[in-house]
Amino acid sequence: MALLSSLTYRIRQVVRNKTKRRLYWFHLKSIGLERPRKTRIVFCCNGKAPHGGLIDRLKGIVSMYEVALRIDADFYIQFTDPFDLSTYLAPNKIKWEHQRIRFNPITDRILYKVTSKTKPNNNPISWFNLLKPRTYFVYCNTDYLPALYPELTSAEIKIVWRDRYMGLFQNAPALNNGLSCLPTEKRFACHIRFAGILGDFHDVFSKRLSVSETLALFALLDDRLRKLAQQHSEWPLYVLSDSPIFLEHIKTQGLYGTLPGTPKHIDVNNETTGVEDHLKTFTDLLFMANSELIYAFVMPPLYYSNFGLFASIIGNKMYRVVKQ
Repeated sequence: MALLSSLTYRIRQVVRNKTKRRLYWFHLKSIGLERPRKTRIVFCCNGKAPHGGLIDRLKGIVSMYEVALRIDADFYIQFTDPFDLSTYLAPNKIKWEHQRIRFNPITDRILYKVTSKTKPNNNPISWFNLLKPRTYFVYCNTDYLPALYPELTSAEIKIVWRDRYMGLFQNAPALNNGLSCLPTEKRFACHIRFAGILGDFHDVFSKRLSVSETLALFALLDDRLRKLAQQHSEWPLYVLSDSPIFLEHIKTQGLYGTLPGTPKHIDVNNETTGVEDHLKTFTDLLFMANSELIYAFVMPPLYYSNFGLFASIIGNKMYRVVKQ
């Protein structure tokens, strides 16, 4: 009776929430009655709910891996949408691939923890019952390492984050092939994210700049880029962005380096026909990670992006912010 009552309560909670309902029915398609002897955390990206961009997903993966280490749980990744993660990032020290984990509706839990909060203060270990081994299918897009390590400095947390990333991932052959086609010279890089305000693609912002607003913003960015290039004249400057329109603007000037390909946001442009579709997202990230210095432009009306920050963490490189 206790099991039936608990199951009934959880079903009622799921039915009230559209996203949780969709996830519950999705996992019921791979139902099983296995009861693990040890707690398992399965990080999920399957396209059945919003997940965020690549950095949001990596933040969630590293956070849940850290929780698994802290509670001595097995850790797996089921990342299948809009591509199989192992196409670009292969398992390294941790063998996180497992395709046969099924959902037991009696004992297992689905945790949808995707949030817009950038600095959550709750410790995610509280989500897990440490006394009863079960499988947790987790959806998460947030960096919880500061909450897990409140005693550490920001610099120390970055070291932990990088160590966990390196333990989880190594470049897959397709990613190494893509990186081998890019410049290898010493350089510094800057990342500028528009999030659709130029109207060249759909993203998190619904507002579109007018022609006069766009020209004013481009003039401001051109001025800041020129000053950066003068400040670091010993290295070439590479400009990376999510906007094809702005990248074309940069190319016509012939002053700064750009990388080949068309940028895509994986939570918006989620149709995949081949490896090349989302390769640029990964090559942009690791090209910046291998740069000597990384700048992020943080000024209205640009979108505040962590792409450059986490590139600097992965590459253990200097990171600076350009403000208006």
